[in-house]
Amino acid sequence: MARRPFIFVTIPFLASLIGFSAFAADKPKSDDGIDHDAIKKITKEFQEERTACKTDWQKCDADTLTSIWEKRAMAYINCKKALSAASRFGEPELPTAAFRKALLNDKMRAERVAVFVERDARIPNAFGAKEKMIIGCMVNLDTQAVEEIQPINP
Repeated sequence: MARRPFIFVTIPFLASLIGFSAFAADKPKSDDGIDHDAIKKITKEFQEERTACKTDWQKCDADTLTSIWEKRAMAYINCKKALSAASRFGEPELPTAAFRKALLNDKMRAERVAVFVERDARIPNAFGAKEKMIIGCMVNLDTQAVEEIQPINP
């Protein structure tokens, strides 16, 4: 009686233990317990919401307002200009990505405004020093015009 080499017996046996099969492609993909159709549906809805937010601020929340809304750059520029105009003792120092956080609630939505916040603004004072402040910039979301800019007390 001829003995089979050890490797030919062991590999198929080990493969069956770990669940490998040459016919794995024939298995339905839902065997992993995940509802792939539901994931596709949720992903599609999420993409539609993001696309709607891009052109219509009323479809945005505070996070998507500062990351997707296509007119956000004009709001940032207007906030920077308003802060420079309001600074009495010199030009304020702002980080490169200034006013990248927003506050938006139901009352603000009704008034069609949002507050863009900058936490690392350095505003010059009367003594020539620059004081770190948190600045709030209230922007009209229809026109991107600044309605009010002021320090926010932490």
